[in-house]
Amino acid sequence: MSLPSLSFSDNNHWRFGWGDGLYNFQNQYRPLWVTFGPCRYFPQTFDVEIAVAARKIAEAATKPIYVAMSGGIDSELVARTMLQERIPFTPLIAQFENDYNKDDIAYALDFCRRHNLTPEIVKLDIIAFFKDSIHTPYILANCAHLMQMHLMRHAARLGGMAVIAVGEQRYAIEDGKVFVPVPIERIAVTHFMQAEGVEGVSAFYCYTPEMMLSLLREAKAHGFGEVSEFAHNIKEDIYRKFWPDLSPRPKYSGFENVLEHRRAAQKKLHKKYGPMLIKFMIPLDELELQLSKGL
Repeated sequence: MSLPSLSFSDNNHWRFGWGDGLYNFQNQYRPLWVTFGPCRYFPQTFDVEIAVAARKIAEAATKPIYVAMSGGIDSELVARTMLQERIPFTPLIAQFENDYNKDDIAYALDFCRRHNLTPEIVKLDIIAFFKDSIHTPYILANCAHLMQMHLMRHAARLGGMAVIAVGEQRYAIEDGKVFVPVPIERIAVTHFMQAEGVEGVSAFYCYTPEMMLSLLREAKAHGFGEVSEFAHNIKEDIYRKFWPDLSPRPKYSGFENVLEHRRAAQKKLHKKYGPMLIKFMIPLDELELQLSKGL
């Protein structure tokens, strides 16, 4: 099957595979490798590069764009950038039965009201969704990524393509060295796109190497003295440097009211996929070298 034009990244800069194969999903017991970049020009500031990435997606798209919005700042920033660049899109919001995620999506719904946007609401029985998750053929144990697949399928059924606002850099400190984790779940979403022929952008913040390098350099300038879980504090500081009017909010996962069901589903997925659930850790300096090579 040929790859959808927007499966991976601009100019196909994000590459991975097992063993010697590029995007090889048939030989997943061999060592995984991941590379990014290189940039084609010296990156501008992060606020400029995120706008460039949005325009590149719009130029490449052959279908209507749906931006998945959870209520978090990552997806709101993508939506704000689309509006700024006058790129037509429809917000795509998953609404759980019994209002289980009402606190999370309240921010997304408010954003739509303030900007006169009519969202596409995806109603979902989240408990049944978790129970069915064990049947996924894609190697993962994080139900958040299954949710991304669900939204991408929904956009495809509507004749469009979803942009998922994930892929932002997270940081881990081990033995005093900074690493950028690339979880297998992110690759699983791309596997799903290839296997099912679903077009879209599975990780917006990895879409261009220039955007990735501009963000990496902001993070280095910020420093890693204190890193909260998923480096949420560093990310917020960087975002608010360029968009100081971003409304403050708690860090929601959207699953707070169904944690027991999520944990049970993920435990079964861990048992099913076991040692294949690796986390690829790229040293920060190596990632910077990959992105900046040739500049």
